[in-house]
Amino acid sequence: AYVIPVPYYDRLPGGAFGSMHCESGEYPAYVPVVDWREYDFEERRPDVVVIHSPYDDGNLVTSVHPDFHSGRLKNFTDMLVYIPYFVVSGDVPEHFCTCAGVLHADRVIVQSEKAKETYIRAFGEFEKKHNCKGRFGKAETKFLALGSPKFDKALRTKREEQEVPDAWRRLFERPDGTRKKIILYNTSIGALLEGDEKMLKKLRSVFELFKERDDALLWWRPHPLNEATYAAMRPQLLAEYKRIATEYRRERVGIYDDTADLHRAIAMSDAYYGDGSSLVALYECTGKPVMIQNVNIVSDEKCIHFDKLWEDEHNEHIWFSSSEFNGLYKMDRTDWRAEYEGMFPGEDVEGFFLYSAITACKDKLYFAPRNAREIAEYDIKKRTFRKIPFSLPVQKNNRPIAVRDKFYSIATHGNAVYFVGFCIPAIMKYDVKTDILTYFTDWAEYVAKMTKEQISCYALSACCVGTMIVMPMCEVNAVVFFDMETDSTNVFEVGGKGNGYSGIDFDGRYYWLSPRHESPVVKWDPVANETAEIDLPIGFQGGKVSFLSVLCLRKTVLILPDTGNMCLKINYDDLSVTIAEDFQEECQLESGYLNGHNYIGVTSCGSDKLYLRTAKSSKLIKLSRSTGEKREACVICDKFPTVSSQGRMIHRERFKSNIFEILSETICDLENISDSSDECIRNMAVNADGTSGEAIYAHLRKELLGAVRGGT
Repeated sequence: AYVIPVPYYDRLPGGAFGSMHCESGEYPAYVPVVDWREYDFEERRPDVVVIHSPYDDGNLVTSVHPDFHSGRLKNFTDMLVYIPYFVVSGDVPEHFCTCAGVLHADRVIVQSEKAKETYIRAFGEFEKKHNCKGRFGKAETKFLALGSPKFDKALRTKREEQEVPDAWRRLFERPDGTRKKIILYNTSIGALLEGDEKMLKKLRSVFELFKERDDALLWWRPHPLNEATYAAMRPQLLAEYKRIATEYRRERVGIYDDTADLHRAIAMSDAYYGDGSSLVALYECTGKPVMIQNVNIVSDEKCIHFDKLWEDEHNEHIWFSSSEFNGLYKMDRTDWRAEYEGMFPGEDVEGFFLYSAITACKDKLYFAPRNAREIAEYDIKKRTFRKIPFSLPVQKNNRPIAVRDKFYSIATHGNAVYFVGFCIPAIMKYDVKTDILTYFTDWAEYVAKMTKEQISCYALSACCVGTMIVMPMCEVNAVVFFDMETDSTNVFEVGGKGNGYSGIDFDGRYYWLSPRHESPVVKWDPVANETAEIDLPIGFQGGKVSFLSVLCLRKTVLILPDTGNMCLKINYDDLSVTIAEDFQEECQLESGYLNGHNYIGVTSCGSDKLYLRTAKSSKLIKLSRSTGEKREACVICDKFPTVSSQGRMIHRERFKSNIFEILSETICDLENISDSSDECIRNMAVNADGTSGEAIYAHLRKELLGAVRGGT
């Protein structure tokens, strides 16, 4: 075997080659390396060439030397083999399955049968799209599920065999011989690019957190291409990143590991904390706990996020479900401190926005399933949950029904609870006495006929006026009235043909409609069927969904933005539009809990009280329609559920539920993790006993010898 370290270049903004790097001197002493300039592929023509970089010229951050692009190497060998440089816990993302190296390779070694199926499917779709079937080989022989040598190395590397610099050892070993818990902190390129300034704030926050701890030490392994990535794709952030890294090293906050020895860090550490990169799968196979960091968490504040709420008229509680995980909470109306009540059974622990609107009927709470599988019922007195399964209605055109963002709004009348469809073309009625579900879809069919385009969403919001549920349509200029007394529907065309609406409110005479995109705000008189369209001010910039809700106050109409850059108010008398300065601050924040969004939820309680939820600052705002009196604060909580995902030691960081809680509650005795690690690796890869490398070598050797004997 000849090991040839391949030189690579940093990519400059615009794609040009920058500095060249060659890491020949960084290999262990037992690995004999050959200088890339001294190996003549054309003359020697090796039997097999194994590569790990599949991108050729397709990587925006770095590029291997063009002499080592897969398309060129294929010309000088009988068999080009690509073994992915990464491993995964679940399925492999499909964009990895058709890189240049995958296409040019004669054999692609994948870690599991599940991954093999994904590669074959993505490869087939690529062939069909580009009309190139057979050009890059046959899928049935091209892809081989033989495991990954990366798992071999992780399983075979032992803590007691590792050499650690004395300067590092002094950081985690105490004078009495005991040692601190070591947390491997991994930061990835993907999170760096997605997080922008937030990622830098996160780094500072994590380092400050560990400065205050005497029981744990951070072992930071920044991705080796972090600086190159900043230089190429976020040059304005490079200086600050360098400053943070320099301070970390100078102040000896923890170990700064920029060596090539990843497996030493895995073996020496007690838990993993950081981004969801391929390193997670390697760490998971050790059986030690893993926590995926949340870049939005930059403090130890016990803040909780949610969408809508329900206020109990009979006592001092407000109820809501968490928007970032599976949990029901009740909040004291006076001090706004929330108490954890329990978890919705049968739903994902990590479920995001499982439920949206809440209502009460016959002393029980009912939750509109946004991304949840079933309706949820909660008995307040007994403190028990019950789940109510429902079937998605079948559309006449057989178009698939969305399984996400199903229902956003909810209403009650008598013994019935009504769920208003957002991506579901139906109003779903649940009779709490008979336990019967009924679907009403005629209104959605009528709305669908109003446009030639396929409709993907219907009512983002609704208001109740008497027995009517009044719903503005997102993608057509229509307002639907559903009478809960008779279960009958009327549809009205309102405003210009190109309009679509996000929010609606009623001031006693007029309905006010906020636009979904950048069309005008509409004031509608349903009796005279007359409308006035109010243009947005100069300088307004929308987005995918410009506005969320419209709220009728005593003197003005308030228009809350979703992705738009302005919170607006309209004067009742002259319909003049100005910026609502009291609510504009949220639009000016650069980042927060939900980047790119400003307001995410509005709940009307009675005739005067409104509750607004901000998206970036995570605040709850209580607002009086009549007086404009406003109270705002983050909702504080003392308890967050900590539950292993799918029975494994993987957790996601919550506000306050940080890595130290995971350490104290779930960290394993290192002597007793072998059973869990064995089971974990068996679920992720074949040849899970650490023999993948041998299996790959034996298979390729057998193929080559067979070809020689057969005279091919």
